Amino acid sequence: RAVDPVPGLDDLVAAVPDAIAAVLTELDIDIGTEGAEAEGVVSVFVGVGITAGLYIGWLDTKGYAMVGVEGQCASATSLGLSVRAGLHESGEAVRVVMW
Repeated sequence: RAVDPVPGLDDLVAAVPDAIAAVLTELDIDIGTEGAEAEGVVSVFVGVGITAGLYIGWLDTKGYAMVGVEGQCASATSLGLSVRAGLHESGEAVRVVMW
């Protein structure tokens, strides 16, 4: 739990249902008939630097074929974005990552 307000965190939390719905629609998954489980983690980082990432569908270490982009530039203030989603190789789970 954050002691001080984290800029953008409320917006991120509010965007999660729409993002999950878009991924499920795109992958043609009906959670009403196939069951659903949700799990979440929020991390806040402090530092200086630049990061970038591109996810092109390769399986990650957990078996998800992730597609998306990521980038961050940090100094006294930080600007960043990460949006990626993937279907598990079993076809029974979906992972969505946003920050």
